[in-house]
Amino acid sequence: MYRLMQPEDKPAVLALWQSQRNESEEFAKKAIEQFAGEQNVYVAEENDEIAAVALAVPVTLQGRSGTYLYGLCGEGSLILAGLVDYLCAQQKLRGAGFTVAVPTSPEQAALLQDKGFAWAFALRCLPREVERNLWSQAEFDSVTAKNPPKSGCLRRTGHINSCRYGPAA
Repeated sequence: MYRLMQPEDKPAVLALWQSQRNESEEFAKKAIEQFAGEQNVYVAEENDEIAAVALAVPVTLQGRSGTYLYGLCGEGSLILAGLVDYLCAQQKLRGAGFTVAVPTSPEQAALLQDKGFAWAFALRCLPREVERNLWSQAEFDSVTAKNPPKSGCLRRTGHINSCRYGPAA
């Protein structure tokens, strides 16, 4: 079952985040509470246990409201795929015009492309230093450090079940 996180789910969500993403509980709490907001945390429940989690961070791009899919983690590609579908459908109902994601691995990039995401733009090197903060650092540092040639952003376009693939960045 896919749904929004309830307050009683938080310990299980934090434990899953830590085990899957190798990040501290403090970082996970900040991501959930301050970056996305607890009302934007989606979970997949299987056998009465939290099996996957994803954050739907509200964003705007050129005046359009959308969602940044962040922190996708869990075991099993079918569960993750279902969670992505559910999250995108719910965000579309809330008025999000787009959903973007920065994949953390080639497997996650393939999963997102299978779910209708397409390469939207490549990350660029900035000519000046950018002061680090939660908004600028997020997940972008790990992606640019690990995969410089193919780093980019995947964006879900069109209707829930349609796929448009553009040229790889």
